[in-house]
Amino acid sequence: MHIRKISRKFVLIAVIFAIFLLALLLRLRAAVLLPEDVDEPLYLSVARDIAGFIRNFDIRSFITYAKNLEHPDFGKFLFALALLVRDNLLSARFISVVLGSLTVLLISFRTPVGGFFLATELLTIQYSSEVYLDTGAVFFVLVSIIMYEMSRKNKNWFYLSGIVGGLALATKYTSFLIFQIIPILILADNIKSWKVGIKKIFILAAIATGVFLVVNPPFWQDAKLIHSLSFHGEFAENVSRYINFPWWYHLSLIWNSEPAAMHAGVFLIDIEKIILVLGFLGFPLLLYRKRMMESLWFAFSLVFLAAWPVKWPWYTMIFTPALAMSGGFLIEDLARFGYRSIKKYSNRIRTVFSNVIRKIRGKLNFPTSNAVCFE
Repeated sequence: MHIRKISRKFVLIAVIFAIFLLALLLRLRAAVLLPEDVDEPLYLSVARDIAGFIRNFDIRSFITYAKNLEHPDFGKFLFALALLVRDNLLSARFISVVLGSLTVLLISFRTPVGGFFLATELLTIQYSSEVYLDTGAVFFVLVSIIMYEMSRKNKNWFYLSGIVGGLALATKYTSFLIFQIIPILILADNIKSWKVGIKKIFILAAIATGVFLVVNPPFWQDAKLIHSLSFHGEFAENVSRYINFPWWYHLSLIWNSEPAAMHAGVFLIDIEKIILVLGFLGFPLLLYRKRMMESLWFAFSLVFLAAWPVKWPWYTMIFTPALAMSGGFLIEDLARFGYRSIKKYSNRIRTVFSNVIRKIRGKLNFPTSNAVCFE
């Protein structure tokens, strides 16, 4: 029995590793084949400037830097590190490829089927293969949540959760939508002692805020942070007057396999409709199984996509991990139910068959005591 459990673990690890390799290969292929996207030149330009500051140890210029202030700088700082190695588009895209593949790996440990769905989801592949900030934001916020879950057994992970959460916020503000799941989990874990829960939330917020400010030097002066935070609300208000996308716009991008339609020959696997349908069918199961993290992620990100007037396609990145996990848990639960049912009925059939064989043997074995003997 013990050997069987070990062999199952090895098989599971092998499957998870295969899903990770699939995610990595699909993203590398897309990074090489996709043409330069609309916002990539801007992020590349900022990353090149930051790389120059790093190369010249020019801290003053980094602190006073005011380009692309609507987004924090940590994600662009990561792209800058890649440009220090080799200054080209593919080098910067490699950062997104690695972070996107690691996100698939982490989700595969929770649900291998969900990991496979995220590995093959087209919009996720596209924007985790390009120089966009969303991949890093999703990766860091996922790590932050996992670290909080681990802190239930070792409190040191709690402080690391706050640190990584700060990095998520310092990559892109949309990560706050998912990061707010942690305070809800804290309150749920401390429902009988809410004062302890509130204290933990304040500590977490203080750590995340401190890290956010430390890794974003341009926000240290001249009210740049206020400008950055206010930009998106003002932009959304102005854009909503001219652009009137329906609330289901992002879902239609998934359903219609938009990346495959726009970039023929780049993507090898297209199961978008299956992922979308299974993801929504699995949401009630998330609630029933009391998977709070996945349920909140699904709900918060879906509400954001529906309600926020700015409908950039890459915003879908914040929803697809929850969609993939929801569909993955559904398939795995159905598989377990089917396996148990098959095992149950096969045991019944085996029992009935054994009883029939036993009765047949009983009838064929004539008693020797009543036999007639001839001399």
